[in-house]
Amino acid sequence: MAAPGVAGRGVSIDSATKTISHAEEDHTSTRSAESDASLVLKEEFDCSVCMDNIPMIDGVQVPGCGHKFCRKCLRNYLEIELQDKIFFPILCPNCRAEGTKDPASEFDSPTVPVPSSLAEDIGLDNIHYKSWGKLGSRLNSAVIDCPDCQNSFLVSEEDYEASQILNCPVGHCGRRWCKSCDQKVEFEVFEHACDGEKEFQEWISQRDVTRCPECGLLYEIASGSPHMICYGPGCNTHFCCRDGQLITKSKNPQEVRIALEQHFSICRPTNEN
Repeated sequence: MAAPGVAGRGVSIDSATKTISHAEEDHTSTRSAESDASLVLKEEFDCSVCMDNIPMIDGVQVPGCGHKFCRKCLRNYLEIELQDKIFFPILCPNCRAEGTKDPASEFDSPTVPVPSSLAEDIGLDNIHYKSWGKLGSRLNSAVIDCPDCQNSFLVSEEDYEASQILNCPVGHCGRRWCKSCDQKVEFEVFEHACDGEKEFQEWISQRDVTRCPECGLLYEIASGSPHMICYGPGCNTHFCCRDGQLITKSKNPQEVRIALEQHFSICRPTNEN
């Protein structure tokens, strides 16, 4: 009778040992998880916008590029972009400024957009979040492909039709080009013509230029002698940039010298007596 009792007690002790062992393992796992959570709570990063040191729990990371921001900075950035209501999707601020992302990103574009889930997570108010939804739903007809940085953007049909000059919103790029002829338009140019005439006239208006009185070739006037020679094909005209008069077309050095002396003996700077 003793043997079964001993055996019974042996099974109970073994079960109790296993139970204690499992409890210890669970307790260890719990402590490990709590330790990991504590480390996460203590981890900090520098916000890419305000550069403040932010606890990880108060920050967000844009999926696909890995750039980190404090919630307030990203929220303010999105609200400003939504007020403009021009480009969509809205790019990560760092991607937009630098034109770079994580090489392992799943996105084909060199820059990464902020997803709607992240916009909701950072606490956009209802007005701005509704603007996000409306902007996304109506910007499906006009796609802009920047010829320089290769980013693609959706633009409202209304804005696209009203604009002749397109602007890339990526900070490091900033390309301006004509949507009709695809020519690059410099920032100092305020009017553009696809044949280049407006740019040419604007260039002339900003410089001191003169034309050859014989063939009409344009020359920029430099400081120094008013004597100019036209090197247009078959021209060889000597002329004065002061009064625009033709002096001679001769190729004979002696004749040229005499013609110059005769002209400049009469044509003098207005400040000379």
